[in-house]
Amino acid sequence: MSLHSNQAHAAQKSHCAATATSWMLSLPIQINGMGPYLVSVDTGAGVTVILPDVAKELGLEIIATEERRGVGGTISIDMTEACSVTAGGIDVRLDRMGVSSILKRLGGQSLKGNLGYDVLHHGRLVVDFSGNRIAFERTDSTPLLGTPFVIASTKKPLVTVDAMVNGTGPHRFAVDSGAMGTCMAPRLAARLGAAKGTPVQAAGVGGMMDAYFTADPVSLSVGDNCLADVSPVVLDVFDSLAPETGLPLAGIIGRDIMAQYVVTIDYPQSIIRFG
Repeated sequence: MSLHSNQAHAAQKSHCAATATSWMLSLPIQINGMGPYLVSVDTGAGVTVILPDVAKELGLEIIATEERRGVGGTISIDMTEACSVTAGGIDVRLDRMGVSSILKRLGGQSLKGNLGYDVLHHGRLVVDFSGNRIAFERTDSTPLLGTPFVIASTKKPLVTVDAMVNGTGPHRFAVDSGAMGTCMAPRLAARLGAAKGTPVQAAGVGGMMDAYFTADPVSLSVGDNCLADVSPVVLDVFDSLAPETGLPLAGIIGRDIMAQYVVTIDYPQSIIRFG
């Protein structure tokens, strides 16, 4: 699940290097031994997606089209034949890969695709925003100390955690590296008595949406190590996503909170750590 504000992005780096900033996470990958291709890293995405020109360059055949529901509505994504992806030294064989030009609007001109759960769940993702560092690596046998997470569903494999908001909860939040800012459902905002603040236009994969910031910051915590005061965006999308996520989510933890920590998501161990 991705959420993007209409705030202008800084100029993106043109070289193919791993990058972790408040406006982009990127990682070089190889596809069928070719590349590297610089792609965004999105814990809210179920499948890995590349641009049409990359699929053409690789000679990948489109074999199907699927409907995908995301923030803002439903979009159609072409699906290719099976291929291999190498990220961070981890080789993954995918039965299919998505192809869509929408990434140019959401990710910028320098990115060639979007790395999703179908690859990420094979390893450990480490993101250090302050050090401008991102790594995707194999999980070792040493247990990772942190907070357990649950994958929302097979249809929508979001990393979800229990969060406390203004001392209430727990509330189920997704941790989405593709979301620029933290957001919450209107029902949670109402329960907290959060007053409406500045209106904002938010953009997701399905289009633009009306939303607003809360007038005052809220306190959000996950486990013992993640505590942040933020003014989240209130966005009415979570009930429509419920058929795919299971129970409706209360919100999304975005890069505004993630950027305050070194975030480690160990998929095989189902542990997330905010260090």
